[in-house]
Amino acid sequence: MTRFTIALPLLVAGLLIAGCSQRVADYHYKITIEVETPEGLRKGSAVRRVVVDDLGELNITDPGAISRRIYGEAVAIDLPNNTTLFALISDGQYSDDYSERWAIIPDGWAPPKGEKYYRAEIKKIMASKGKVFTLPPDRWEPGYRLRKRPKRLSNYPQFVRFADRSDPRSLQLLDVENLAATFGEGYALKRITISITDEDVTNNIEKRLPWMSHQRGSLVDGGLSRPTLSNITDLDFLRREN
Repeated sequence: MTRFTIALPLLVAGLLIAGCSQRVADYHYKITIEVETPEGLRKGSAVRRVVVDDLGELNITDPGAISRRIYGEAVAIDLPNNTTLFALISDGQYSDDYSERWAIIPDGWAPPKGEKYYRAEIKKIMASKGKVFTLPPDRWEPGYRLRKRPKRLSNYPQFVRFADRSDPRSLQLLDVENLAATFGEGYALKRITISITDEDVTNNIEKRLPWMSHQRGSLVDGGLSRPTLSNITDLDFLRREN
């Protein structure tokens, strides 16, 4: 059997799977973060794009699965004393940001994997255009009703700063619930708001962090001493469409 005869069925299968995928949703959401400081309220925002596809029943690895992709950037909040706080595209569980979902549907299901309920949630999210929602701080874990001791999971993104913005290795992970521990008295997260919008996706992060244009993978080699930091990559700051 030739390489061609082996590859041809695989190619045909791939084309069939690709052809059976269906666009479920394509929308933009704006995330705005407000921080109290001794010099008054500071805030920053970013607009991101979410694309949701139904991969179809012919998908080999997970028939009927829902694929969700997010494009955009982290939120930058300029604080006094030339300090910038960054709210990443990932949350405290190192998964993609679902803040528009947790804000608009606080009791929604876990991140999608072909649930029949997700399409209904998407319709609610897209129908909320023009409204502003405050992101709740946390939510119940998936399947909490079946657990004896269910946990609350944070809805907030991960917050970081750089001791030296020109050096990605100076990354520092922050406790958003206690910003005063890092910045001093008078600093606190006020609120995070979410809205579905027609605004263009923002892309300003590379102006603030020029090294981001060639950064790929982990920013910090955490090793055994800093394993959490080594999980943070360029994709937590910027998701490019191309």
